Amino acid sequence: MVQAVEPIESLLYQVLDAAIALTGAQMGNVQLLHRGRLKIVAHRGFRARFLMFFAEIEHGHAACGEAMRRRAQIVVEDVTAHPIFMGSRALEEVLAADVRAVQSTPIVDSNGALLGMLSTHFREPHRPDSRQLRILDVLARGAGASIERDATSKKLALGMRQLEMIANSLASPLAQCSRDLRYIFVNKAYANSIGRPVEEIVGRPMVKILGQKAFDAIRPHVDRVLAGECVECEANIDFPVAGVRYMQLKYVPDFEADEVRGWFVSMTDITECWRREQFGNLARELREKESQQDELVATPPANWASDDRSEEPLQRE
Repeated sequence: MVQAVEPIESLLYQVLDAAIALTGAQMGNVQLLHRGRLKIVAHRGFRARFLMFFAEIEHGHAACGEAMRRRAQIVVEDVTAHPIFMGSRALEEVLAADVRAVQSTPIVDSNGALLGMLSTHFREPHRPDSRQLRILDVLARGAGASIERDATSKKLALGMRQLEMIANSLASPLAQCSRDLRYIFVNKAYANSIGRPVEEIVGRPMVKILGQKAFDAIRPHVDRVLAGECVECEANIDFPVAGVRYMQLKYVPDFEADEVRGWFVSMTDITECWRREQFGNLARELREKESQQDELVATPPANWASDDRSEEPLQRE
């Protein structure tokens, strides 16, 4: 039950049905704590009147409220003779629901904090035996683990959605890749930079998305980050759709314990800056060559030097 990947509502009904069957009860409900009150989230065998009256339970109100107050399992063998119900409106309602006995077992999380209540109800005065009460406690702890796992999962999912919204609002291309060289996440800017929609990228091998030529260009940097190194570099990458782009890359390893399970990617397309820089370098080289040629033309060769000496007369034979 704890490991099952099912909606929490379905799991709570499974817990409730097991509790009713194991104790021989005819009715039951599961309540969860919300803003200091217990609210019914799963129930069997009750009519609308009972559910409306016990929609919210505070401390000390009926058996479940007393169990919440004490943080302990409560057994009421006969509601007509127990102090919890004496002189209360709750007695009228449980009798109208054909309830004569009830037990309530707290549902707690791994730290012992109260999450809710597991209650079973009987049409005749009754007390579950010690074995049944132990099983109810086990069921309640299992329900607590499931509720806690579900809450954690929902928080993580909410956090991921928020991070995704933030990432997609950024102009910088961002991605997360796995150790087996697949895309785990890419934002819209990353998808746009390589000319593919997000849904065609996530979950697929990098080489299939980037193409062999582009992947070979970044593979040395990938090997470094998978070895645990933070990498900052520039690379001329020939994307299959976006074409040749000069990219500034930053790779950060994603550690789990001491093992690198993948890496995070941030990219900046500096193609235009790189082209301007290359053009500037080429222009400088051309100017330097032109300057050297001008100097060469302006400087006469050494054998062009003038000789002012008069010609010597020819010797007579």
